[in-house]
Amino acid sequence: TSFSELYREFHEFSQGFLDVSKTKDLAEQLYQNKDTTMAVNRVQNLQTSWKAFSRRSMETFQGYEDIVAPLVASISLVARGFESLLGALEKKPAYVDLTTQMKVCFSFPRNYADESKTSLTSPGTREQWMCLEPLAFSELFRALISANTFGLDASTLDLWSRTVQYFLAVVDCTAVGNTQHEAGSTDESVAEKRFRSLFPDYHRDFAIKNTEDELPETADRNEDDVESKFSASLSDQDCELLAWLHSKMFQSSHVEVEDRIKAFHYSYQAAARIFHAKLYDKNSICAEEFLSAHILAISLATPKCQFESTGLKIEAIPGDYDQDFHHYPNTDEIRKVSGPLDRLVARVGQLLSLFPGNAVLGSVFKVADRVRKLDALHTSAGKLMAGLEEIMKHSQDWEQHSSKRVQIGEPLIELRQLVAALRKLELESWPKLLLSREKEFDRKARRKWIRLHLIFEEFLSGDVSQ
Repeated sequence: TSFSELYREFHEFSQGFLDVSKTKDLAEQLYQNKDTTMAVNRVQNLQTSWKAFSRRSMETFQGYEDIVAPLVASISLVARGFESLLGALEKKPAYVDLTTQMKVCFSFPRNYADESKTSLTSPGTREQWMCLEPLAFSELFRALISANTFGLDASTLDLWSRTVQYFLAVVDCTAVGNTQHEAGSTDESVAEKRFRSLFPDYHRDFAIKNTEDELPETADRNEDDVESKFSASLSDQDCELLAWLHSKMFQSSHVEVEDRIKAFHYSYQAAARIFHAKLYDKNSICAEEFLSAHILAISLATPKCQFESTGLKIEAIPGDYDQDFHHYPNTDEIRKVSGPLDRLVARVGQLLSLFPGNAVLGSVFKVADRVRKLDALHTSAGKLMAGLEEIMKHSQDWEQHSSKRVQIGEPLIELRQLVAALRKLELESWPKLLLSREKEFDRKARRKWIRLHLIFEEFLSGDVSQ
C-alpha cells in the first residue's frame, strides 16, 4: 500500500461520510429534536460505516500508523459525540422554548407567599419531599429576614413556628442526629471509624469494579412498594441549618448579605425542583424580569469569578475549605486539574482507538472520567488528590511497558506536578486541623437541636411522662 492510496481512501471517505456541513446539520437536527427518527437512522448507519472504515484502515495501512492513528482518533471523537447526542435524546422531552422554562421555574417563589399555609403538606413520595424541603427552608429564611427588617411580630413568629412544626411532624426526629455506635462494636472498630472520619479513604471511591453484568438489588422492586416505605428525613447539614436559623431568629444579630444569598438559594432551589417535578400551574404567566433571577442564580453557582473589564468581582462566600484538607471543598484546586485532566483523557482516548479493549488503558480512562465528574462545589482537595493518585497508579503499568511513541506522556507529567502540589498543601493544612475539629464539634452539637426542640415542645404541652 502506498501513501497515494492512503490519501485517496481518506479523501473519498471524508467526502462521502464526514462532510463538515452535513455532519453539522445532522448534529443540530438531533440537538433540536427535529425529524429524530430519520436522523437517528442516519447516525446509526454512519456509525457502522465509521467503525468499519477505522478498523480496515488500521489493518491496511499499518506502515503509516503515525498518520492513520490521529485520523482514526478524530473519527472516533465524532462518533462518540453522536453517541452522546443519542443518549441525551432518549432522556430529553419534547422540545420546549427555554425562555418559557425559565419563566415557569422562577414563578413559584415569587407568587406563593399567600398560599404558604396550604403549600406545606405531608410528603407521600421522595419526589414530593425533594420539593417541599427547600420550600420549607425558604419560608424560614423569609421569616428570618422579615424579623430582622421589621421586627419579630406575631405573623412572622407564626410563620416560623408553623414551619418548624411541619419539620417535627413529617420527619422522624428520633433518628436525627443519632450518633450511637452499633451493637457489638469493638474499641478497635470505634477507633477506626473515628480515624476515618478525620482521614477518609477516598481511594475506594475510585476503585474499578466489574459490575457491568450485575443488576442492582432493587431492580425487581415495585415502585409502589418503594413509595409506600418512604419516610422524610433531614441530612446533618439540614439539621445544622435549622439550629443556625433558630439562633439567628431570636438574636439581635444583623442579617448579613450571605444570609440573604442563602435565602435566595433555597427559594430558587424550591422553584427549580417543583418545575422539574411538574408540580406547578402550567397556565401561570411570569414577567420577563425573572430572567435577572436566573442570571443571579448562575453567578452564585460559580464559587469565584472575576470580570476585570466591567469591574465586577464575585467572591465565594467565606468558608472553611482552607482549614480541612480532607473534608471542605476546594474549588481552586479543581480548576487547576481541569485542563491537564482533559488532555489526559483525550490522549488515552487516542491510545484506546489504537489498542481497543486494552484493560490498562480502560482502567485509566474510567478513573480519569470519574475524577472529571467530581462536583467542584462539594469536592475536597483530599478526594481530588486520591483520584489523581489512582490515575497515576493505573497509568504506571502502561508507561513502564509501552514504547515512547505510544506513552501517555505530557498530560501525565502535569498531573504528577499537581499531585506534588496537593501533598504540599496537605502538609500546610495541618496547623489548621485543630480549628477545623472545633468547628466540626460545633456542627455536631447543632445536629441535636431538632431533637431538643421536640423535647421542649412535648414538655411545654404536658406530654412528657418522665
